[in-house]
Amino acid sequence: MVVTVRENHTAIKENFVELTELEKAERFAIKAHENQKYGQFPYIKHLYDVQNVLIRFGYGSDTNYLVAALLHDIIEDTDYEWHDISSEYGYFVANLVDSVSGYGKNRRERLFNVANKLVKFPQGVPLKLADRIANIEQSLLRNNDKLSMYLKEHSSFMILVPKFANDHMFEHLQYLQQLGTLALGIRSLDKIMNPQRSNR
Repeated sequence: MVVTVRENHTAIKENFVELTELEKAERFAIKAHENQKYGQFPYIKHLYDVQNVLIRFGYGSDTNYLVAALLHDIIEDTDYEWHDISSEYGYFVANLVDSVSGYGKNRRERLFNVANKLVKFPQGVPLKLADRIANIEQSLLRNNDKLSMYLKEHSSFMILVPKFANDHMFEHLQYLQQLGTLALGIRSLDKIMNPQRSNR
């Protein structure tokens, strides 16, 4: 029996499930970060956290931001580059990811680098804020040592990041700063009051 090209194409098409942009981005992110961890969790957890923050603050219907949330650490933390993202997801998503990808010898230099990019491409600000919110919320939840680092950077971060975003995101970040300061104070007090527990 001779199968025509058209019939063969139809058969292949029927067996092929087309992935959505989000599904493609999720698979790409899992592959790109496969050897990385976020604390004790697979790295994808942090990417979902950033995505969920964007949804909470009104970006849930914008596929570009949700895709960028999954890919936001690809350029900074893996061997993939801007063109790898732009060729698959378009210039806007690639620019969102690039705008939150910092270069430099230390965290301060990387933060300044990102701040300069966000001035030129302020559409990336909500993504940067979502990343910071997700990191601080997880630090509070897990009681990890990165909390003090984020709190020390807070003033510089708020000055450097241009005010181009949902005001509620900035307000929530300020709230997290206060909550984090309180949490660190309680932690320090606990060490003073219970030195045996802190020495274990």
